[in-house]
Amino acid sequence: MLDFDFEVRTKVHFGKGKISVLPEEIKKYGRHIFFLYGGKSAKLTGAYDEVHRLCEENGIKITEFTGVEPNPRHTTVDEAVALLKKC
Repeated sequence: MLDFDFEVRTKVHFGKGKISVLPEEIKKYGRHIFFLYGGKSAKLTGAYDEVHRLCEENGIKITEFTGVEPNPRHTTVDEAVALLKKC
């Protein structure tokens, strides 16, 4: 096996209105996001529209992949990866 270092850092913004920091966080890494979601709940809660609005207002491009099921099948993951590689 090859030697390597692996670090997984997670930053969570939780609470009412915290979605407003999304553009600031995205811009730390670039101006293009890969937005994965299952489907109905993202749209029913308004999160889908809010993410799109914030990104549009801040010049952030979105590539989206929808239909991610709970415990995704490897075929779903493979499809998402193929789309991501095209970005």
